[in-house]
Amino acid sequence: ANIPFSLNVGELLREAWDRYQLPLALTEVHMACTREEQLRWFYETYQTCMKLKKEGVDFRALTAWSYFGSFDWNSLLCVKNNDYESGVFDIRSGKPRATALAGMIKSINQGQPYKNNLLDVPGWWRRSDRLIYKPENEILCVPNSVAENTEPAVPILIVGATGSLGSAFAKICHKRGIIYYLSERGQLDIASDVSVRKTLEAIKPWAVINAAGFARIDEAEVSTETCYRENTTGPVLLAEISKSMGIKFVTFSTDQVFNGEKRKPYSVNDQTHPLNFYGLSKKIAEEQIGNMNPESLIIRSSCFFNPWHQNDRLGMILRSGLNSDRQIFLPSDIIMSPAYIPDIVNTVLDLLIDGESGIWHLSNQEETTLCDFARLALEMAGLNENIVSAVPSSKLDYAALRPSYSVLESSGGITLPLLNHALTNFVHEFYKEPSFQVMNQSTL
Repeated sequence: ANIPFSLNVGELLREAWDRYQLPLALTEVHMACTREEQLRWFYETYQTCMKLKKEGVDFRALTAWSYFGSFDWNSLLCVKNNDYESGVFDIRSGKPRATALAGMIKSINQGQPYKNNLLDVPGWWRRSDRLIYKPENEILCVPNSVAENTEPAVPILIVGATGSLGSAFAKICHKRGIIYYLSERGQLDIASDVSVRKTLEAIKPWAVINAAGFARIDEAEVSTETCYRENTTGPVLLAEISKSMGIKFVTFSTDQVFNGEKRKPYSVNDQTHPLNFYGLSKKIAEEQIGNMNPESLIIRSSCFFNPWHQNDRLGMILRSGLNSDRQIFLPSDIIMSPAYIPDIVNTVLDLLIDGESGIWHLSNQEETTLCDFARLALEMAGLNENIVSAVPSSKLDYAALRPSYSVLESSGGITLPLLNHALTNFVHEFYKEPSFQVMNQSTL
């Protein structure tokens, strides 16, 4: 028999009321997940309870759990991994930081209407993409009022369709049920006032994420005009027009704004002294955007690695690992803090939804050299790490100077997973990529 299933908490509460006729309350209304799903879960429950109350059910209370989050609750405190699960407030910095849930609950308590574009999409528990194997005659639960909006959902505009960062934002937004529009270079010229205004007026996004930019550090030394246009002029213009239209803005900077003279992780309060033109272009963009649109969110990070992008540097090294005859020379004297793009993207989306602003540092907590980083990845992938040889950076004919130490101290208590954990995920995702499967078959 085909048995319809339902995830409608209202039906369960109604059953309880009809049977016992006693006052009802829902406590610990919380979901361990991404921020927008936390919002959707709590708001759906709130709307359901208010509907029952209007129908005569004696509903007394609705509470969130937990107000200040919890540590290691994912193992019921059986394993001490210091895994933090954010609640209404995030306390990892030592001072409670209000998340988007705090704003929602405050509005509800004050009897004010709450509007958030992310509520226009149903939660994952109401989306068919939650199922790996769908029943042949699946009967989906009836959408609640959160999902009944027939108007097109307001998107995030992601600038930089072909880049590693932009494509990762698109992939993860899709997974999280966040509506987005991914613009390509031919569609939007970020350094053109006319092009930017035309695009924003047409798409009407609630946020702009600038994931584009000139990232070739050595080439920037000779292509200074192009680098400045893509890393400074364009982002500043995007930030300015976004502000004028009431649109949130996110952009990315780099560890290259520092000179490396400090021998402990750089904080957001440390002075910037770039050694190369790429870093200078980012430094100027930071300053101009911060002065002109202080509500912007600026993310500093370092040495991205992304398993989903064909041109990812670490991915190309792993592909070389299938042919151990090819030797790769990497510097042994440049120390940095790598950043796994999926971790970065998920964290940035949460910060954006929380309404955070200013400069934030994000990295996977550990410092390493480029050489050791590549060797560790090869070893974890079961490949020959000896194809990587350590050399001084002075032997690599870099056109641009690089800081010898550019480790970033994560901001606001935000801690991304440890590097080993990130690399484990990278290798797992890398081996699933179609490009690897084709390449691996060709070597058999």
